[in-house]
Amino acid sequence: MSDHVVRLSGSQAGNAASVKNLVTSLSRDAGRKFIIVSAQREILNAIYSALENALDSNSNGISETLYSICRSITGTHVTEPVENLVEQVKAILKGINLIGDYSYSLKDQLAGFSEKLTAEIYKTQLASLGLNAEILWPENIRLIATDDFGNATFLSVDTEILSRLSDGIYLIPGSYGVTDQGKISRAGRSAADYSAAFLTKALNAPKLELWGIDQAFR
Repeated sequence: MSDHVVRLSGSQAGNAASVKNLVTSLSRDAGRKFIIVSAQREILNAIYSALENALDSNSNGISETLYSICRSITGTHVTEPVENLVEQVKAILKGINLIGDYSYSLKDQLAGFSEKLTAEIYKTQLASLGLNAEILWPENIRLIATDDFGNATFLSVDTEILSRLSDGIYLIPGSYGVTDQGKISRAGRSAADYSAAFLTKALNAPKLELWGIDQAFR
């Protein structure tokens, strides 16, 4: 059975009908389904806004903002993994406030949480509809990228790790890789498309499906 690779827009997370159709599509065949997730726009905007204000104010408000977005999309309580991710966001913003500055590397690291949180939202939604999914963090599959922060190029992925994965559904945050030094490095425009295409080739998958903002799942 061939691997199935999908690039999934984060904007679909707020569309219950689309998520149900996604479940139908994923349930049709056995095998491995890799879903490359782009950021949910409200989450990304909230994180960037908090970053812009981090030098002048504390980060206390970001937690409830992100929790509120997650609850409004999933219609349920905030999960422990989401809480852990939000606490990491808050800690980074606090550090920026104390230091009074931030690097391009730190900006990429912070922005990467938008895809991480979106992946957790999709995991919760799929579970509520009877499908279990596992999240593969780019750092754990060694998706290596250059250190051109904000415009990184992907260099390699650990295909041995990928080959050991069993049949199932795998959600992958789609905007970033890690440098040889272990730093988060984000790709540029249409990063999730790029990530999905790169992983499609690495997996020798027969095709890549791009499911965008205005695209209905079939």
